[in-house]
Amino acid sequence: MMKAERRPSKAWQRKCVARWRLLSAQGLDLQAAAAEIGVSANDLAAWSRGSSSAPLLIPVCIEDETEQRKLVVVLRCGARVEGLSLEDVVELVRRLT
Repeated sequence: MMKAERRPSKAWQRKCVARWRLLSAQGLDLQAAAAEIGVSANDLAAWSRGSSSAPLLIPVCIEDETEQRKLVVVLRCGARVEGLSLEDVVELVRRLT
């Protein structure tokens, strides 16, 4: 009785394609990369055609921390104070108590 082969998961396929992209950037051809990864060249080629061409790394912009740390305080009476830093909130609580 032959054992049925399982299809590689999508996550495994994505990892193989990501590794192929890295090896390709280093100058390896498809055959050599497939051999190093441990998959057939046909499978690797098919997976790379089926994968999105979205970049593996996405550039991000980190804003100044002082801009991110603005807090909002809502008092019992319903008054709302926005744009406070943590130090401002501490001072406000001290003055109100």
